[in-house]
Amino acid sequence: MRKDHNNQNKKKKGEMKRKRWRRRGKGKEKKDKKKISLKVFLAGQPNVGKSALFNRLTGLGVDISNYPGTTVEVMRGKTSFHREILEIVDLPGVYAFGATSEDERVAIKAILEEKPDVIVNVVDACTLDRDLFFTMQLLLLKIPVVIALNQVDRAEKLGLYVDSEKLSRSLGVSVIPIIATKGLGIDSLFRVVLREGKNGEERPIKLRLGYDIDKRINSLEKEVKGRVSNNIISDKLIALWLLASEDYALKEVIDQKTWKELNFLAKGYQDEIEKIHGEKAFFRLAKEIHAYGWVIADAVTMRFKEIRRGLKERLDELTTSFSVGIPLLIAIFLASFAFIVFVGGMLEELIVWMFEDNISPVVESFLNNFISPEGILHDIIMDGVILGIEAGMAIAVPYILTFYIILALLEDSGYLPRIAYLLDNLAHKVGLHGRAVIPALGGFGCSVPAIMGTRILETRRERIIAAYLIVLIPCSARSAVIFGAVGYYAGFLYALAVYLIDFLIVFLAGIILNRILPGTSTGFLLEIPPFRTPDALSVMKKTWFRMKDFVIIAFPILIAGSVLLAWLSSAGYLDVITDPLEPVTVGLLGLPSETSVPLIYGILRKEMALETLVILQGVSLSGMTAKQLFIFSTVITLWFPCIASLGVLSHELGKRVAVLIAISTMMTALAVGALLNFIL
Repeated sequence: MRKDHNNQNKKKKGEMKRKRWRRRGKGKEKKDKKKISLKVFLAGQPNVGKSALFNRLTGLGVDISNYPGTTVEVMRGKTSFHREILEIVDLPGVYAFGATSEDERVAIKAILEEKPDVIVNVVDACTLDRDLFFTMQLLLLKIPVVIALNQVDRAEKLGLYVDSEKLSRSLGVSVIPIIATKGLGIDSLFRVVLREGKNGEERPIKLRLGYDIDKRINSLEKEVKGRVSNNIISDKLIALWLLASEDYALKEVIDQKTWKELNFLAKGYQDEIEKIHGEKAFFRLAKEIHAYGWVIADAVTMRFKEIRRGLKERLDELTTSFSVGIPLLIAIFLASFAFIVFVGGMLEELIVWMFEDNISPVVESFLNNFISPEGILHDIIMDGVILGIEAGMAIAVPYILTFYIILALLEDSGYLPRIAYLLDNLAHKVGLHGRAVIPALGGFGCSVPAIMGTRILETRRERIIAAYLIVLIPCSARSAVIFGAVGYYAGFLYALAVYLIDFLIVFLAGIILNRILPGTSTGFLLEIPPFRTPDALSVMKKTWFRMKDFVIIAFPILIAGSVLLAWLSSAGYLDVITDPLEPVTVGLLGLPSETSVPLIYGILRKEMALETLVILQGVSLSGMTAKQLFIFSTVITLWFPCIASLGVLSHELGKRVAVLIAISTMMTALAVGALLNFIL
């Protein structure tokens, strides 16, 4: 009987185990369904609408990070389509696989290393002849390519109609008209993407250049055959890269020995092309590919009415005209300034009221039941944690949030390149020729990526000047100090004066650096995109992505700093810091002695300077006059770069340059602060 009972128990246990394994297997099946089905790359030239398409496809769970080994940002996200999970990767906008800039190198590297299942080539229906230059090179990859013909609505307004079916036959790939900003045509696009990704069929390469060029490409193609291990690069593309001397791209796909042998053959063909056409081979190749794209674009594009100059066209003329553009730029700056001050101030008042009248009294009442109101623990919780959260929420968040909304609107509207164009002449005077204007404008957001962005500059001289001036430009964190302290408590004109002083120092520093650093700066070509109506979803996403760093990284540091400050104050150790620095704070700058603590905290992060000031002075900052707030904010704006900026400066330009920049900005800040104290 016992044996039978034991056998029955064993059977039951065995059945229960099998059921558990079945359930686990089902769980695995469900998880497998959530695996990524296809990796889709979005590729195209700048300003064709890739970001708008990416934002339509992905939600807030987007990863924005530098591509490994570079400073170029790549955006990654996921989307569900017809029960399939697709990973979407937004490559940086590039004009070609030229590998002359880091953006182009990243595009090549990402495609070669990650081998996407499908490439969606986004082209602008209004500038098809230009955009097809990059398309021709993408079509030489052994990867399915689908063309997203974007902005067909804008093309229609300009009196243009692109026959997508005819374009599809000309290129040998599917072409889907879309309007990315409105989400139209995206469903049709990704049905084709899914089909192409699953089938993965090879297509005939359609690239016909001049007879003499084609002849040499075909000869090189035969030599390349079987000597390249990479299975996504066609022999024809390798032959093109050899003729165009694209050494970076070639070294990514062939070994050194093979590259040298093939390069020797290519040199002979390059000399022949130069003799025939009287120009370098890579110039001739670029012309031929452009011409081929132009012929196709001309054949598929019809003009059905005369172009009427609309509001955007007239606005384009006005914003790039110096007589109107400069006053308009000043007006937009003042309007943005007023928006941040007043809207940020309203949000600040609301948050302060919520804490002062509701949250803080409730928390303090609760604490008094358990701990002494005069104890250190009470001070740490109330003055450290609660006041720290209040200061961060009320001071930093409203002004950083409104600042990023304005920045996103200016970016999405296409106005930022026009600012760069208008300021180019002025930039020449401070040694910031060419592309340096773009990262300098980026410094208003955050100094760290802006300093990284100086890599696009050709000479070390330009990079040093640009990085130095970026450190002085008021980033979003410094703007929070200016608007939160001066704008709200001292007044609009004081806040404006801080900015004007800062811009004057930037200009003078640029002139000095331009004169003392040897060498000259280079010129540049800047493409100015058409004006666009900002997409609300895109603006919200950009604002959140930028705010996310503050919420996740800066806010915990602010709270930790507040707790430390509350402990130092309650334990009576604050005088140990403030007393030795009184000759500087009180004597030189005319500020209260405790402002030395915010200046020290400001080295870590600029938001912490204002937060610690609020904790020391109280939310109303009643312990300081308007003039003292003005001097304090001016000093913080020009003060020592934050730790993150210093680290990036050291990495990009070397420790010696980073230390010199840090010391000189500190000395400048103290000198300007002392001068203001003397004058006022």
